[in-house]
Amino acid sequence: MSPTHEVTRRLLLSADVKGYGSGDERSHLTIQRDLIRVFDEAADATGLDRSVWNRQPGGDGELAVMPAEISEARVVDDYVAELQAALERHNDGRYAERWLRMRLAVHFGTAIPADNGFAGHGIVLVSRLVDSEPPRRALELAPQACLAVILSDQVYTDTVLQRHTKLSPKEFREVRVKKKERDVIAWLRVPGVDVHALALDPAGKPGPNSGSDSDHGPAGPAPAAAPASTTPSDPTASPAAAPAVTPTASPAVPAPTPAAAPAGQGQSMRVVVHGEVRAPGSVFGINNGTVNTSGTF
Repeated sequence: MSPTHEVTRRLLLSADVKGYGSGDERSHLTIQRDLIRVFDEAADATGLDRSVWNRQPGGDGELAVMPAEISEARVVDDYVAELQAALERHNDGRYAERWLRMRLAVHFGTAIPADNGFAGHGIVLVSRLVDSEPPRRALELAPQACLAVILSDQVYTDTVLQRHTKLSPKEFREVRVKKKERDVIAWLRVPGVDVHALALDPAGKPGPNSGSDSDHGPAGPAPAAAPASTTPSDPTASPAAAPAVTPTASPAVPAPTPAAAPAGQGQSMRVVVHGEVRAPGSVFGINNGTVNTSGTF
Protein backbone atom coordinates (compact mmCIF):
# COMPACT_ATOMS: atom_id res chain seq x y z
CA MET A 1 0.00 0.00 0.00
CA SER A 2 1.43 3.36 -1.00
CA PRO A 3 1.71 6.04 1.65
CA THR A 4 -1.08 8.60 1.80
CA HIS A 5 1.19 11.45 2.86
CA GLU A 6 4.40 13.01 1.64
CA VAL A 7 7.34 12.83 4.03
CA THR A 8 9.47 15.93 3.80
CA ARG A 9 12.36 17.31 5.81
CA ARG A 10 12.32 21.00 6.66
CA LEU A 11 14.01 23.54 8.86
CA LEU A 12 11.86 23.86 11.97
CA LEU A 13 11.59 26.71 14.48
CA SER A 14 9.81 26.57 17.80
CA ALA A 15 9.56 29.63 20.07
CA ASP A 16 8.06 30.07 23.51
CA VAL A 17 7.73 33.14 25.74
CA LYS A 18 9.02 32.97 29.32
CA GLY A 19 6.54 33.77 32.08
CA TYR A 20 3.43 33.84 29.92
CA GLY A 21 1.41 31.63 32.23
CA SER A 22 1.99 33.85 35.28
CA GLY A 23 0.38 36.92 33.67
CA ASP A 24 -3.24 37.97 33.56
CA GLU A 25 -5.50 37.97 30.50
CA ARG A 26 -4.66 41.56 29.57
CA SER A 27 -0.95 40.79 29.58
CA HIS A 28 -1.60 37.70 27.46
CA LEU A 29 -3.18 39.85 24.76
CA THR A 30 -0.25 42.26 24.85
CA ILE A 31 2.36 39.49 24.72
CA GLN A 32 0.74 37.78 21.74
CA ARG A 33 0.60 41.04 19.81
CA ASP A 34 4.19 41.96 20.66
CA LEU A 35 5.42 38.44 19.87
CA ILE A 36 4.13 38.54 16.30
CA ARG A 37 5.52 42.03 15.80
CA VAL A 38 8.99 40.98 16.98
CA PHE A 39 8.95 37.92 14.69
CA ASP A 40 7.93 40.06 11.71
CA GLU A 41 10.59 42.70 12.41
CA ALA A 42 13.33 40.07 12.59
CA ALA A 43 12.20 38.40 9.35
CA ASP A 44 11.94 41.70 7.47
CA ALA A 45 15.43 42.74 8.61
CA THR A 46 16.78 39.38 7.39
CA GLY A 47 14.95 39.53 4.06
CA LEU A 48 12.71 36.55 4.88
CA ASP A 49 9.04 36.39 3.96
CA ARG A 50 7.07 35.01 6.89
CA SER A 51 3.90 34.81 4.81
CA VAL A 52 5.24 31.67 3.09
CA TRP A 53 6.13 29.96 6.36
CA ASN A 54 3.82 27.19 7.56
CA ARG A 55 3.06 28.48 11.04
CA GLN A 56 1.20 26.89 13.89
CA PRO A 57 0.42 29.56 16.53
CA GLY A 58 0.45 28.59 20.18
CA GLY A 59 -0.58 31.68 22.13
CA ASP A 60 2.72 32.23 23.92
CA GLY A 61 4.77 30.77 21.09
CA GLU A 62 4.90 29.56 17.53
CA LEU A 63 5.94 26.50 15.55
CA ALA A 64 7.16 27.30 12.04
CA VAL A 65 7.97 24.94 9.18
CA MET A 66 10.25 26.78 6.78
CA PRO A 67 10.17 26.50 2.97
CA ALA A 68 12.71 24.16 1.44
CA GLU A 69 14.74 26.99 -0.10
CA ILE A 70 15.47 28.66 3.26
CA SER A 71 19.10 28.29 4.32
CA GLU A 72 19.76 26.84 7.76
CA ALA A 73 22.83 29.03 8.20
CA ARG A 74 20.87 32.16 7.34
CA VAL A 75 18.28 31.41 10.02
CA VAL A 76 20.78 30.31 12.70
CA ASP A 77 22.99 33.33 12.09
CA ASP A 78 21.13 36.32 10.62
CA TYR A 79 17.55 35.69 11.73
CA VAL A 80 18.56 34.93 15.32
CA ALA A 81 20.71 38.09 15.42
CA GLU A 82 17.79 40.21 14.19
CA LEU A 83 15.42 38.53 16.62
CA GLN A 84 17.79 39.40 19.46
CA ALA A 85 17.93 43.02 18.24
CA ALA A 86 14.14 43.24 17.95
CA LEU A 87 13.71 41.94 21.49
CA GLU A 88 16.23 44.46 22.81
CA ARG A 89 14.41 47.32 21.09
CA HIS A 90 11.10 46.13 22.48
CA ASN A 91 12.44 45.82 26.04
CA ASP A 92 14.33 49.10 26.03
CA GLY A 93 12.90 51.46 28.65
CA ARG A 94 10.53 48.87 30.12
CA TYR A 95 10.58 47.46 33.62
CA ALA A 96 12.35 44.10 33.76
CA GLU A 97 9.16 42.28 34.75
CA ARG A 98 7.56 43.47 31.50
CA TRP A 99 10.38 42.32 29.24
CA LEU A 100 9.58 39.99 26.38
CA ARG A 101 11.96 37.05 26.83
CA MET A 102 11.84 33.84 24.85
CA ARG A 103 13.38 30.47 24.08
CA LEU A 104 13.99 29.46 20.46
CA ALA A 105 14.74 25.94 19.20
CA VAL A 106 16.02 25.11 15.71
CA HIS A 107 16.04 21.65 14.14
CA PHE A 108 16.04 20.09 10.68
CA GLY A 109 13.73 17.09 10.43
CA THR A 110 10.50 15.56 9.25
CA ALA A 111 7.34 17.66 9.18
CA ILE A 112 4.18 16.05 7.82
CA PRO A 113 1.00 18.10 7.34
CA ALA A 114 -1.68 16.61 9.56
CA ASP A 115 -5.30 17.23 10.52
CA ASN A 116 -4.32 19.33 13.54
CA GLY A 117 -1.12 20.95 12.32
CA PHE A 118 2.01 18.89 11.71
CA ALA A 119 3.26 15.45 12.63
CA GLY A 120 6.66 13.82 12.44
CA HIS A 121 9.68 13.10 14.59
CA GLY A 122 11.23 16.46 13.71
CA ILE A 123 8.20 18.32 15.08
CA VAL A 124 8.33 16.32 18.30
CA LEU A 125 12.04 16.95 18.80
CA VAL A 126 12.03 20.71 18.17
CA SER A 127 9.06 21.08 20.52
CA ARG A 128 10.87 19.21 23.26
CA LEU A 129 14.05 21.22 22.77
CA VAL A 130 12.29 24.55 23.28
CA ASP A 131 10.51 23.23 26.35
CA SER A 132 13.60 21.60 27.89
CA GLU A 133 15.34 22.54 31.11
CA PRO A 134 18.64 24.02 29.75
CA PRO A 135 17.14 27.07 27.95
CA ARG A 136 14.61 27.59 30.74
CA ARG A 137 17.29 27.60 33.42
CA ALA A 138 19.59 29.76 31.30
CA LEU A 139 17.03 32.58 31.22
CA GLU A 140 16.54 32.26 34.97
CA LEU A 141 20.28 32.47 35.65
CA ALA A 142 20.85 35.33 33.20
CA PRO A 143 18.14 37.93 33.92
CA GLN A 144 19.84 40.40 31.58
CA ALA A 145 19.25 38.07 28.61
CA CYS A 146 16.11 38.15 26.50
CA LEU A 147 16.80 35.16 24.24
CA ALA A 148 18.07 31.60 24.70
CA VAL A 149 18.70 29.58 21.52
CA ILE A 150 19.01 25.80 21.48
CA LEU A 151 20.09 23.96 18.33
CA SER A 152 19.73 20.27 17.64
CA ASP A 153 23.02 18.43 17.31
CA GLN A 154 22.45 18.06 13.57
CA VAL A 155 21.92 21.78 12.94
CA TYR A 156 24.90 22.73 15.12
CA THR A 157 27.17 20.24 13.34
CA ASP A 158 26.03 21.13 9.82
CA THR A 159 26.05 24.92 10.19
CA VAL A 160 28.06 26.24 13.14
CA LEU A 161 30.74 23.56 13.41
CA GLN A 162 31.32 23.60 9.65
CA ARG A 163 31.83 27.41 9.76
CA HIS A 164 28.86 28.24 7.56
CA THR A 165 27.91 31.06 9.94
CA LYS A 166 29.71 33.97 11.58
CA LEU A 167 29.16 32.33 14.95
CA SER A 168 31.98 30.68 16.84
CA PRO A 169 31.45 27.16 18.18
CA LYS A 170 32.80 28.53 21.48
CA GLU A 171 29.58 30.49 21.90
CA PHE A 172 27.64 27.24 22.29
CA ARG A 173 27.50 24.83 25.19
CA GLU A 174 26.72 21.16 24.86
CA VAL A 175 23.69 20.15 26.91
CA ARG A 176 21.65 17.00 27.33
CA VAL A 177 17.91 17.15 26.85
CA LYS A 178 15.89 14.47 28.59
CA LYS A 179 12.22 14.35 27.74
CA LYS A 180 10.18 11.24 28.34
CA GLU A 181 11.81 8.44 26.35
CA ARG A 182 14.28 10.72 24.55
CA ASP A 183 17.78 11.67 25.67
CA VAL A 184 19.58 13.77 23.07
CA ILE A 185 22.52 16.15 22.77
CA ALA A 186 21.81 19.78 21.89
CA TRP A 187 23.72 23.06 21.83
CA LEU A 188 22.77 26.12 23.84
CA ARG A 189 23.62 29.77 23.20
CA VAL A 190 22.52 32.90 25.07
CA PRO A 191 23.47 36.01 23.04
CA GLY A 192 25.51 38.42 25.13
CA VAL A 193 26.06 35.90 27.96
CA ASP A 194 28.89 33.45 28.64
CA VAL A 195 26.77 30.32 28.61
CA HIS A 196 29.67 28.22 29.91
CA ALA A 197 29.64 30.10 33.21
CA LEU A 198 25.98 29.34 33.95
CA ALA A 199 25.24 26.68 36.57
CA LEU A 200 22.74 24.75 34.46
CA ASP A 201 22.98 21.38 36.19
CA PRO A 202 21.03 20.56 39.38
CA ALA A 203 24.25 20.57 41.43
CA GLY A 204 24.68 24.26 40.65
CA LYS A 205 28.02 23.82 38.90
CA PRO A 206 29.15 25.77 35.82
CA GLY A 207 29.85 24.02 32.56
CA PRO A 208 33.00 21.93 31.99
CA ASN A 209 34.45 24.64 29.73
CA SER A 210 33.85 27.55 32.09
CA GLY A 211 36.84 29.77 32.73
CA SER A 212 38.10 33.30 32.46
CA ASP A 213 40.09 32.83 29.27
CA SER A 214 38.65 33.68 25.88
CA ASP A 215 38.69 30.05 24.71
CA HIS A 216 36.45 28.91 27.55
CA GLY A 217 39.12 26.40 28.41
CA PRO A 218 38.97 24.53 31.67
CA ALA A 219 40.04 26.56 34.63
CA GLY A 220 43.49 25.75 35.98
CA PRO A 221 43.95 23.93 39.31
CA ALA A 222 43.60 25.99 42.41
CA PRO A 223 46.94 27.00 43.95
CA ALA A 224 48.05 24.83 46.81
CA ALA A 225 47.42 26.27 50.24
CA ALA A 226 50.48 27.53 52.08
CA PRO A 227 51.55 25.18 54.89
CA ALA A 228 50.53 26.28 58.33
CA SER A 229 53.29 27.80 60.43
CA THR A 230 54.48 25.72 63.38
CA THR A 231 55.83 28.79 65.18
CA PRO A 232 53.18 30.87 66.94
CA SER A 233 53.38 34.61 66.47
CA ASP A 234 52.49 35.20 70.10
CA PRO A 235 54.46 33.30 72.78
CA THR A 236 51.50 33.71 75.12
CA ALA A 237 49.05 32.05 72.72
CA SER A 238 46.89 29.32 74.22
CA PRO A 239 47.60 25.65 73.39
CA ALA A 240 44.51 25.58 71.14
CA ALA A 241 45.86 28.43 68.99
CA ALA A 242 49.36 27.00 68.40
CA PRO A 243 50.77 23.49 67.89
CA ALA A 244 52.93 21.96 70.56
CA VAL A 245 56.73 22.13 70.17
CA THR A 246 58.66 19.19 71.54
CA PRO A 247 62.07 19.66 73.22
CA THR A 248 63.75 17.74 70.39
CA ALA A 249 62.77 20.45 67.87
CA SER A 250 65.29 23.15 67.05
CA PRO A 251 64.52 26.13 69.33
CA ALA A 252 63.67 29.39 67.66
CA VAL A 253 66.50 31.04 69.61
CA PRO A 254 69.24 28.61 70.65
CA ALA A 255 70.35 28.76 74.27
CA PRO A 256 73.78 30.37 74.65
CA THR A 257 76.68 28.28 75.86
CA PRO A 258 77.70 29.49 79.34
CA ALA A 259 81.14 31.07 79.58
CA ALA A 260 83.76 29.25 81.65
CA ALA A 261 84.06 30.54 85.19
CA PRO A 262 86.88 30.23 87.69
CA ALA A 263 86.72 27.22 89.93
CA GLY A 264 84.56 27.67 92.95
CA GLN A 265 82.45 30.38 91.42
CA GLY A 266 78.87 29.86 90.25
CA GLN A 267 77.83 30.03 86.62
CA SER A 268 74.76 31.76 85.22
CA MET A 269 72.75 30.49 82.29
CA ARG A 270 69.65 31.92 80.54
CA VAL A 271 67.42 29.54 78.62
CA VAL A 272 64.82 30.99 76.20
CA VAL A 273 62.09 28.78 74.81
CA HIS A 274 59.52 30.03 72.29
CA GLY A 275 56.28 28.10 72.26
CA GLU A 276 54.87 25.46 74.51
CA VAL A 277 57.00 22.68 75.99
CA ARG A 278 55.10 19.64 77.09
CA ALA A 279 57.12 17.37 79.35
CA PRO A 280 54.77 15.29 81.45
CA GLY A 281 56.48 13.46 84.31
CA SER A 282 59.76 15.39 83.88
CA VAL A 283 61.86 17.06 86.58
CA PHE A 284 64.16 19.98 85.80
CA GLY A 285 67.05 20.97 88.10
CA ILE A 286 70.07 23.27 87.81
CA ASN A 287 73.35 22.47 89.57
CA ASN A 288 76.43 24.62 88.88
CA GLY A 289 75.06 25.70 85.54
CA THR A 290 74.18 22.19 84.43
CA VAL A 291 70.57 21.41 83.54
CA ASN A 292 69.57 18.06 84.93
CA THR A 293 66.36 16.47 83.73
CA SER A 294 64.57 13.27 84.31
CA GLY A 295 61.33 11.78 83.03
CA THR A 296 59.91 11.30 79.59
CA PHE A 297 59.51 14.10 77.08
